[in-house]
Amino acid sequence: MYCLTAHSAIPLAAVAIAGATIATVPAYADNSVAPSTVVGDSTQPAPQAVVPAPAVNGLQEFFDDWAAWVSDAKASQPSWAGPIATTSGLLGQRYRFEVQLQQSGNGTQTTNFDNGKGVDLIVSETQEIRLALPPYYIRTGTPPQNTLSGFADWSIFRFKQRLLSSPQDQGNYVVSAWVGLSLPTGIAKLTSHYASLSPTIGFGKGWGAFDVQVNFGAVVPTGLVRSALQGRLAEAFQATNGDRIIGNVAFQYQLLGMIWPEIEVNWTYYADGSRAGLSRVFLTPGISIARIPITKGLKLTLAVGYQAAVSPAYRAMPLTPQFNNAWLLSASLGF
Repeated sequence: MYCLTAHSAIPLAAVAIAGATIATVPAYADNSVAPSTVVGDSTQPAPQAVVPAPAVNGLQEFFDDWAAWVSDAKASQPSWAGPIATTSGLLGQRYRFEVQLQQSGNGTQTTNFDNGKGVDLIVSETQEIRLALPPYYIRTGTPPQNTLSGFADWSIFRFKQRLLSSPQDQGNYVVSAWVGLSLPTGIAKLTSHYASLSPTIGFGKGWGAFDVQVNFGAVVPTGLVRSALQGRLAEAFQATNGDRIIGNVAFQYQLLGMIWPEIEVNWTYYADGSRAGLSRVFLTPGISIARIPITKGLKLTLAVGYQAAVSPAYRAMPLTPQFNNAWLLSASLGF
């Protein structure tokens, strides 16, 4: 026979007390656990469910990075409008289309569609590329042998490296270098017969609403021709046109946010060839309405200019300047 003693009663009392203070984990009808578990006087938070990270879409990640490059590139340079004829040192992302309506001293009228423009893409915070279509010419006049229609040489690619820049509310300047590649794909009357490179350096400086944008470059034949006949034709073309040094300067003023009146000086110096020593100079007044909002992220720029030759005096052989005056009509869609 067993009996309870004082010694055996103590452990039983401890168990009874512990049983009173340890609560079982309440459960719901669906067997889920209540939000917290009470142990004595402390409350422990229930474990949180682990939410899996969303799957990374490689293509979406690329476009997100690209958008960041574009935003950073634009934020770190002035927000001037691009000049009508002068290539700017600014980086931009746009599709641009241009039409030139030219009048020449020999009585011909030429319409130049596209004029070597195309798509400009910002590919890093300091770099831009251009992919262009070949320009298409329609020329009318007398005698009939002066008339033609067809594609001219193809300025297929341009790479631009921005070297220095500061936004408009700080230093307000930009310095860039670029090189373009042109291929001899034009019809017989509109081709140089050789591929060429166009290395150029451009810079700009602004003071409040006023800015000046300048570039200097050259046309450098590469010597790449498709055949011996093309080589002879290329030599003949070079004998006429020679090596050329090109310079442009644009003076702009910003009005009412989006309106940019300007005047440009466009200069070509013929170092040798039949035009050796001549300087061809155009004055180009014009006006742009820049960055008209279309949709989120899309902005339209419209521009018109009038280009007039002021030097040299007209000569028929070789035709100099190639045209006396021209209307320039431009539209670009920035994105």
